[in-house]
This record gives sequence, structure tokens and C-alpha cells, in this order.
Amino acid sequence: MIIKGNEIVERRDFLDKYVRELGFQEGRLLRVYLSKIDARNPASRYVRIPINDFCRIMGWTTKPKLDYFRQRTKELLQIVIDGPDQEQNVVYAQTVLFQRCRVIVDKGQAYVELNASDDALPLMFNFKKDYVSYRIGNILRLKSPNQCLMYEFLKRHEYYGECEISVQELREKLGIAPNEYEDMRNFKRAVLDVCQKALNEYTDISFTYKRGKVGARGVWLTIIFCIKANPKNENKILLSDVFSESDSETVPSGETKKEDIVDYDEICSFYVEHREVIDRYRKYADERVTDRGIVAFDAASQVYYPYDDLDERALTFNAVQHKALTLSKDKIKNLDSYLLKCLENEYKKT
Repeated sequence: MIIKGNEIVERRDFLDKYVRELGFQEGRLLRVYLSKIDARNPASRYVRIPINDFCRIMGWTTKPKLDYFRQRTKELLQIVIDGPDQEQNVVYAQTVLFQRCRVIVDKGQAYVELNASDDALPLMFNFKKDYVSYRIGNILRLKSPNQCLMYEFLKRHEYYGECEISVQELREKLGIAPNEYEDMRNFKRAVLDVCQKALNEYTDISFTYKRGKVGARGVWLTIIFCIKANPKNENKILLSDVFSESDSETVPSGETKKEDIVDYDEICSFYVEHREVIDRYRKYADERVTDRGIVAFDAASQVYYPYDDLDERALTFNAVQHKALTLSKDKIKNLDSYLLKCLENEYKKT
């Protein structure tokens, strides 16, 4: 996936609190999602990200084991937001930001597909005020959450060229904990100066800052930011140019068996090669098993739905899919018969 840099992120101010609570990679993923939807068209809520690019966005230098992948995508479905709700007599309302995450194969390519929840749609679509807008290419090279949040804060005020904010409010907007950088000299060195350098180097704005109002003994009460355009930075970038090893996250290794390793290219090519057989097999499974709420896991359904959380009694990834992938060319003479037999044997167990 090439992020050209001209995709527009439009994010409501209401979501600021929840963005601050996200991890760095999750926040980056949310921003990529927002850049891929059309904020004036709720039908664009379904966003597909190629598997390899999803791994880069999440800072994984290698493709993780299946269980770890599932756990991290599950965390995306646990982002809860509070209200607002327009109905009367509602004390408070909570909803999840995303209602569904799927890994699918389409035309030989594996994707992660994200879908915003119904109740979250008003926070992402058809809003007219109180939001920030910018090109996604400006933020992808930033290296920390507070750099991203500083950019979004200043971008809101770019038109005016200057803004004044209390030190306490700025710390909250940047997600700085009360016990972090309590001394103003440390705050300037570790946060303000680092953000200033990063935004000047990577984004379409730059800024300077100075002391505003002061309290007793010269304590900074407010900061005045002067913001100006920074046209030197190009917007067209590749994900591989952005997410270097310095951004990477350590993926738990543990004891890894060969069958635990997800080979996405092999899965895709297997599906394309045997598509007709797989489609017939899926229809067979639907007719015989879904009346009891069980979908048998097999080489076919695992290839097409490699991460669906289906019944434990179904055929497993290790036992069937890996076997089909590794043996189909040399030892399975009739793949159709092999798959049907797998399903019949599993159906008897239920």
C-alpha cells in the first residue's frame, strides 16, 4: 500500500482523550484508518489494509505468530468511548470504536479489514465543526505520541499563526503524566524542543515558542506558539520508508513450531490455485454444519478465513491447513475428495 501523503485525516476533537489513551502503534493505525475513509460518506467505513503494511504500521519487523496477531487485533475491538447520546433519559452511553476486524483474502492478497461501529459513526462521519484536518503523510514519520499530538494541536491553529495555552492544559493535550518532566527546563528539553525539531523535519508546519504569562518566581503559566507553513517536506511516501527498525515492537518469540508461522503468500497462492474446490467445499460445510452453529475448520475455510475465531472442535490450523499446504502438490492426488473427507470425519465428531 502506497500512502501518497495526500489522504486527508479528519478527526473530531471529541476523540482527543481516547487517542491519548492509545498506544503509539494503535494511534498510528487509527489515523491511517481515518485517512482511508471519506468523512462525508459513512459507506466508506470498511477499510482494508494489506497484511504486510498492517505489520509495518504496528511496528512489527517480522510477521508474528497467529495467537499474537489475534490478540493485538482483538485489542482494537476493545477501544471504548463514552457518549454522546441524543436520546432522552440516557444517563451515559458507551460504545466501541470498531465493531469488527477481519483478515480476508481477495484476489490473492491478504488484508486486515476494519469496520467502525454503528454508534461511533457520528464521531467519524458528517461532522461540520470542532475537528482537525491534515494530510496523513505529515504525521507518519513522527516518532512518539506527544509529537503526533503536538502536530494535531498546532495544526488546529495554523490559520491564525499564533496561539496561547496554559502549561497545564498543554501537558494534558500531549498525554504527559503529572509526575513527568515536572521541572519546566526538563519539559522544554524533552518535549517542546524535540517536538519542534521533529515537526520542522517531517511535517508541513514548523513552530517557535516563548514564555507567556508568568507566576511567582518566574514560573511559566502559559506558552505562546508561533506557527508557520513548512512547504519543504514532500507528502508522497512509502510505508517501508517510514517504519524503520527504530519504531519496531518486540514480538514474543517463545517456542515456535513450523506450523505456527503464518505464510501469507502461501495461503493466498493456495486459495487462488484451488478456488473452485474451496468454494464447493464451503457450500458443503454450510449445508451440513451451520444448523448447529459449528463451521468445520479445514484447509478451505482456514485459507479463506485464516483468523476467524470458530469452534474449537473444528479442524485446526496445525492439523489440516498446514498439511494441505505442504502436501497438496506431492501426496494429495484429489484435493476435492481429501477436503470432503476431512469435513465428513469432523462432522461425525459433532
